[in-house]
Amino acid sequence: TEGRPLMAPKAVASLVQGGDSPQCGCFLGKAGFLRALEAGLLKVEEVVLEATAQLDWFSRRFHVPPGHVCGHQHCHVALLLAPSLAELFASRGVRAVRIPE
Repeated sequence: TEGRPLMAPKAVASLVQGGDSPQCGCFLGKAGFLRALEAGLLKVEEVVLEATAQLDWFSRRFHVPPGHVCGHQHCHVALLLAPSLAELFASRGVRAVRIPE
């Protein structure tokens, strides 16, 4: 939800800020992400694409798949996203996912 995506911004356009601002191409931030989610503007396939890129980056960097995911902003538990992300995490060998309770 913060910083820049690993994917090209055009590939995950529903997750990033557009326009000519200095923040163009950066993630929406937690509040912006939640607003976009509630408004139905987020594309699940783009969330999965970016999550896949992040898991792949970790595996390349550390030469092992991630054993757990700590969703700092808790976006992975949103009802719209949780099933697809759970499937992705399981397919990549993630054994534990932090949840906010």
